[in-house]
Amino acid sequence: MVGDDGVAFAAAAHSGPGTPAQKCPRHTTASVVSPRQRISSLVYRAARHQIPVDTSALDQLRELVVQACTYCGCECTPEKVNGPDRLVPNGPYCLANVVTACAICNLARCDAAITEFRALADRIATQWETKIDVSLPPPSTKMTSGGVSSYLVDKNEVERQARYQELREREARGVARCYICERRPEDTPELRLGVDRKHSNHGYLPRNSYDCCWGCNAAKKDHELDHFVAHMVRIHRHLANPARWNALVVKYNHAHERIAAGAFANLPIPAIPKARERVKPFYANRDGIAIIDTRGSEEGYIAGGPIMSVLAEELEVSANTLRSTTKGQGGRPFPTWCHPVCCDVRRTGWR
Repeated sequence: MVGDDGVAFAAAAHSGPGTPAQKCPRHTTASVVSPRQRISSLVYRAARHQIPVDTSALDQLRELVVQACTYCGCECTPEKVNGPDRLVPNGPYCLANVVTACAICNLARCDAAITEFRALADRIATQWETKIDVSLPPPSTKMTSGGVSSYLVDKNEVERQARYQELREREARGVARCYICERRPEDTPELRLGVDRKHSNHGYLPRNSYDCCWGCNAAKKDHELDHFVAHMVRIHRHLANPARWNALVVKYNHAHERIAAGAFANLPIPAIPKARERVKPFYANRDGIAIIDTRGSEEGYIAGGPIMSVLAEELEVSANTLRSTTKGQGGRPFPTWCHPVCCDVRRTGWR
């Protein structure tokens, strides 16, 4: 079997449409993210990328992200909530164009159409379902070559041993194929092969570098091969349910038609607040209540626009989760907690 996660991998790969989906070890996160925080972060990212958001449906979006993943069926846990995924990638964030997706499905799909995403999962599952109990990849913890080294050292090692040249010669001879989905350029003219690391925690060593098509390489990201293949098999089995797949296609077509007709042309693009307005310093008083510090600013905490409204709600809800320490001789505590959208404040310090 396959290393430390063999049991979870086999259980995930063999779960059928009627069986509750097993959780991949990479689904779990170290920190707890609430639905409110997830949507707050979404609105901020949408503002940065100039994506329209239906700010009147934020409550419905918060309810949406606690549902099971649309693509693989992964359930939410108190430690992990799913996120919203746009069916039409260039469309807005609105209820008609959003479904629930776990982190792996969201990243693996990227901007592909749902039919292309399912076709990718079907190809990989077709190639690997018969291999799950026969020829699983060796666990990365037992690799005999290489080790954890810098990217440049590993890349130089590959170049010295002419691994890249060997892979390119194989492609030119027509014998190269993707090591995940096993497609060949001679069978698919538009297919282009690159080089992928089978074990992402190791470098581009000769025994760790394989031909890989762009679709599999982009979807795999930095996941271990066994986890990625198990997740693709889970998607394949989950979407094999005709009613489930037909409902997804109907929603996708409906969203595409409405976007093409300009039904969401009036949705606003959230404004990015100024850095000093993004979050104001606040601290906990003796009773543990969050007090927003208005000293040093003219207007204190400015709640203007949809993003600041979301932040205001988040601060109110998360007041009891503040962690503070003592600063200065006066004993005045200062905060070490910050909203997830304020990564620049967390990185550069409190202003």
